[in-house]
Amino acid sequence: MARLIGQGIFKSTLAVKRLAELVMTNVEKNNLFSHTDLEYPVLMSGQGYISIFKDADALTTCSSTAFENSVYQKSNFIDASGAQFQVSSVEKKGFAKPFFGFRLMTARQMIVDLSFLKMGDLTFSDVVREVSNTIKNSNWGADPDFFEGIVVSSKTTKEFFEALAK
Repeated sequence: MARLIGQGIFKSTLAVKRLAELVMTNVEKNNLFSHTDLEYPVLMSGQGYISIFKDADALTTCSSTAFENSVYQKSNFIDASGAQFQVSSVEKKGFAKPFFGFRLMTARQMIVDLSFLKMGDLTFSDVVREVSNTIKNSNWGADPDFFEGIVVSSKTTKEFFEALAK
């Protein structure tokens, strides 16, 4: 009898664990976004660099070296609405046109499919702080007055990213 009760508890514990896994999987699926769901321009930052992508084609085209070095997975992404994302998966779709991605003097260009997990929403001041910290931690040697001018002239995250991209 005790053996049967113990088995019932064990089975119910497994059922609870499985239910928790299903709930977490569902939460992740609700937070999963494609690169087409982001509002452009999109800022990618990490490890002392910043890139701004004006559209989905630019975001999903990368060098084979960047793909092999997991650059996307090591970066943070902020879209024009201030939503912050991290890459959950990167899949190679093919090579960029023309010439099957081959370029003179550079690594081969490829097209990737990106899936993102939404990490939260940032205010405009949070976005400015994030970019400022990345620039300070980089070896860019960016002019603080130039950066301050962009911040003052921008009223939204989208305007800020567009000004940085110029």
